[in-house]
Amino acid sequence: MTMMLKGHATVTALWQLTELSVIRRRLWKLTCLHRKLGTAPWRNACTSPAPLLKATPSRALIDDQIVVEGSFLPPHWPVTLRAQMHSEDGDLWEALSHYSTDGTGTVNLARDASVGGSYLGCEPMGLFWGLHPAPGERQHVRLRKINVATPYSVHVSLFEGHVSPRDSLTEEGQSSEQLASVTVERWYMAPGVRRIEIRQDGIVGTLFLPPGPGPFPAMIDMWGMGGGLNEYRSALFASRGFASLALVYFKHKEMPGPPNCVVVGDSYFRSAFQLLQDHPQVCGDRIGVMGFSFGVYLALRMATQMGCRPKCLIGVNGPMGNVNNFFISDRSTESYENPETYWQSDGQDYVSYRKASSPSTVFPEKKIKLENLSCPLLCIVGEDDQNTASRENATEMEQSLRAAGRAHLFTCLSYPGAGHLIEPPYTPNSRISTWANKPKKILTVWGGHPASHAAAQEDSWKKILTFMECNLRGLRKINVATPYSVHLSLFEGHVSPRDSLTEEGQSSEQLASVTVERWYMAPGVRRIEIRQDGIVGTLFLPPGPGPFPAMIDMWGMGGGLNEYRSALFASRGFASLSLAYFNHKEIRPGPPNCVSVGDGYFRSAFQLLQDHPQVCGDRIGVIGLSFGGYIALRIATQIVVRPKCAICVNGPMGNVTNTYISDHSTESHDK
Repeated sequence: MTMMLKGHATVTALWQLTELSVIRRRLWKLTCLHRKLGTAPWRNACTSPAPLLKATPSRALIDDQIVVEGSFLPPHWPVTLRAQMHSEDGDLWEALSHYSTDGTGTVNLARDASVGGSYLGCEPMGLFWGLHPAPGERQHVRLRKINVATPYSVHVSLFEGHVSPRDSLTEEGQSSEQLASVTVERWYMAPGVRRIEIRQDGIVGTLFLPPGPGPFPAMIDMWGMGGGLNEYRSALFASRGFASLALVYFKHKEMPGPPNCVVVGDSYFRSAFQLLQDHPQVCGDRIGVMGFSFGVYLALRMATQMGCRPKCLIGVNGPMGNVNNFFISDRSTESYENPETYWQSDGQDYVSYRKASSPSTVFPEKKIKLENLSCPLLCIVGEDDQNTASRENATEMEQSLRAAGRAHLFTCLSYPGAGHLIEPPYTPNSRISTWANKPKKILTVWGGHPASHAAAQEDSWKKILTFMECNLRGLRKINVATPYSVHLSLFEGHVSPRDSLTEEGQSSEQLASVTVERWYMAPGVRRIEIRQDGIVGTLFLPPGPGPFPAMIDMWGMGGGLNEYRSALFASRGFASLSLAYFNHKEIRPGPPNCVSVGDGYFRSAFQLLQDHPQVCGDRIGVIGLSFGGYIALRIATQIVVRPKCAICVNGPMGNVTNTYISDHSTESHDK
């Protein structure tokens, strides 16, 4: 027993001596460094703070820029910044880059240029898109978010000196020292976005809805022949105000048939489109379709051969033809994995779809009839795409549309140095990844050079959102509590739209830029939802106690609730009631395409404003656009109210339907 106690005491003493030795080494190192640097800011805690690393914001959406800044460092001093995170598969990803502080001892990634490491030059988000599998981790893997309800947590560290990945990972006693760190959360799914699993009428997918009551413009979101359910892009669309259905069509446990066969056809995609049209929180006449890789073919087919009427299409690096027998019938059972038919191998376990996807190898009857296209098409091309013949397909699409007199529908963004996997911005690209592990490991080359690919992802994503905004909202503001952000750029020379979109090395050069915010709703304006006595609308009140003169604001037969003009009236000092009367889920009774209200509804709305304590009850006007002009005239002449003025914008003075003959008309305007 005594020996055991002595042994324990000896071990304890050894631990204490070891810890003391470590402390002494650290103190010696700090003393030497202090002598070397003189008065390093953090060495004297009584006079200066320790090094600080900030990330602003530290919690953001994946497509938001984050400003990383280190401060309280010696001036003109070499430092290394390192980002690390674990994927959901458990792999460690990292990026690091070398900088030098400025004269004030600060390094700012939005301003300063990297001189080495994972990237070079001024790349504000380089630590994020430059992530790659760390040494010793699995190689040839892709980073794809599976659970969009959780963020990527990226740990950013600041080291002294220009260190290599191996140095930055060493323990105490090595030359590198971690000075400060910060953790950043990067999300695909904003607070308030709703995720709804769809298992209806055979359809398998996930619907994402933005915060708020809607209805929202929407997208159908499809991926390529990797199959499965990929939700992250749809989650990000919903975070930016668009409902989005991430649609599975292949390689999912809840799809019928063998796992490597596409067993759905045209009716499946028609049903998915109809599902969105019928959803109460979706604008049924404002639905677009986006496809990536083989999903481009499906998107084009939906718009030209399935009887759907999307408002716009977006295609990323995909074909306009189909070399297989998918979708000839609604029960195709052909496997896509026959390499002799679809995949080209280089004899070294690398495969490519380039040859099979080339327009020159596709029979004319298997190409999309683009002369039937009636909506705008945005085509995005990576010029270093090693997987699909995306440039050749884009060229043929443009030629076909020009021959059909529909060239005005086609917009192409072509990016030098970008590969196949053009995804949301500030995410890492995999130039090569594993395609299959059985019966043997097969790799596929996607292409893309890191900096060029990152620039393409950033630019294309902005233009995708702008394209959707223009074609699905028609630049009609839905959320008036947020501004339009307009990015203005200055280029040298007289350039065309195609020229102004090119990357470095082209003839045009962006000289300067500025972002402008344009608001409908001034600070202090109050937005009040009205759901009273059957009335559906939104009341906007100017800043201050009032009472204010007021307007009743009505739109045309597009229906719904359009708030932006009323928000602007309130910003100019007039209370305004944006009044819905048709094609809104809370208007009752009757189908969505029927006007089921009459004179009593508008009398009640007028009375509501008259009774409001912040409205001058004897100073109320009415304004109507299109069919709303008829209603404004009717309010002023036949509904026994006394507006002070009426404004009619491009509207009729008569009514060809039976609407408003009674208080419960159920005639559809769609005849």
